[in-house]
Amino acid sequence: MCPIYICRSANIYIKSYINFYHFFSSLNFYILRKLSKMSNDAEIKNSDYYIDLLEKLITEERIIYYKYSDFKNVQQIKGNVFRATWKSADTFLALKSFNNNKKATQKIVNEINLYKKVDLHPNVLKFHGITKIETDVIHHIDNYSLVLEYADSGTLKTYLNNHFSELDWNDKFRLALQLASVVECLHEFDIIHCNLNANNILVHQKNIKLADFGLSKNIDKEFEESNDPSKLFAYVDPKFLNQEQNYELNEKSDVYSVGVLMWQISSGHQPFNNELADYDLAHEIMDGRRENDVKGTPTEYINLYRGKLYKLHLFFLGNLFKLINSFIQ
Repeated sequence: MCPIYICRSANIYIKSYINFYHFFSSLNFYILRKLSKMSNDAEIKNSDYYIDLLEKLITEERIIYYKYSDFKNVQQIKGNVFRATWKSADTFLALKSFNNNKKATQKIVNEINLYKKVDLHPNVLKFHGITKIETDVIHHIDNYSLVLEYADSGTLKTYLNNHFSELDWNDKFRLALQLASVVECLHEFDIIHCNLNANNILVHQKNIKLADFGLSKNIDKEFEESNDPSKLFAYVDPKFLNQEQNYELNEKSDVYSVGVLMWQISSGHQPFNNELADYDLAHEIMDGRRENDVKGTPTEYINLYRGKLYKLHLFFLGNLFKLINSFIQ
């Protein structure tokens, strides 16, 4: 079975060192590889195939449909994501909305397909169903929204900023274990994320929640919403940063990103946070430079992300999962 890529490398090059920042702020290597098995992509694109499919899934009750009028207290969280309560319940749900067009409907169907594959994993944000916007409360959006579990602590970056001083090493090992476990789950279903970073990993009730598999979030928006968009390249497989290589992101690239995130969990801040994100830094990363180990970090933890994960080809997530679990126990 061929892997499902949630991204595909584009033809990216650097025209000059001066344009380097612009290069990273306009990366377009997280684009959808179509999941359709139909041979004529143009025919699908110009048809109502995905719209009809989505309507069929709802009619046959293979997807739970929620009446939008049953949602209360709708509030925007960020971009196209909102939170709301349902009926008389006090618990928040997340509504991930899409524009009303055929391309967006295709993204909805594809994202539902991926959620259905991995939804049983405890560290995947739960997919509850779908709703259709019937009001002007959510401006410029007048079609379907995914109904998802709401992550009460926001992104991993936000969680570490707000709660890092409260975390002991058992907590950090546990977060690393959950991250490794959920990425391993993706790989077992031949799903390659390619865009793991602290801005799109969520935390709910002190637990990692993976969502936004890249199907409906434009990478340009993510760079725009980041305080320092160029810093996101610190999570990317260094082999991909080398424009001279025709390198496609793969499972090992996800493993590298997990290693960077493990370091961030140990430190509480983004990699190379106090350095200028320029060509020199990227070149040093390509040549093997990594962040310095945080004082007090257990040797076992350092060995996991530095000695193993950063070498990519020498380690697999299944082994990482077992090792971290053994340290916690």
